[in-house]
Amino acid sequence: VNLAPQFNQSPPISFPGLSKQNDIFGKLMEELNSNKTKPKQDEELMSRLEQLELKNLKLKKQIRQEQEKQKQAPAFPSPAQQMYPFMQMQNFPYGKNPAEAFPQESENDPKKLKAEKRQRKKEKKERK
Repeated sequence: VNLAPQFNQSPPISFPGLSKQNDIFGKLMEELNSNKTKPKQDEELMSRLEQLELKNLKLKKQIRQEQEKQKQAPAFPSPAQQMYPFMQMQNFPYGKNPAEAFPQESENDPKKLKAEKRQRKKEKKERK
């Protein structure tokens, strides 16, 4: 039994409000196809896009500058350093750099070696 002819003979089912939806859809398509309002909208959108890009660049610059400042700024003392203030470098009795307070007298210090060589050369010249 072939049922296809029965379905083809029946009229299309009409939904209430379908014609209204089709009208609205048609109007929207007409608006999209008409280029009357498009150039102005495009210009506005492009100018807005440019403004947002500039703002984005400025914000990125600010973020980079803040990150650089944070890298340069000294770190806050740790909780252990807060508990024991003598561990903080600013309270170090001999200045900020402990290497200055306790200089390591190394025999292979290049400055000392150069100074000693100069001294030897002067002594040799004086002997001659």
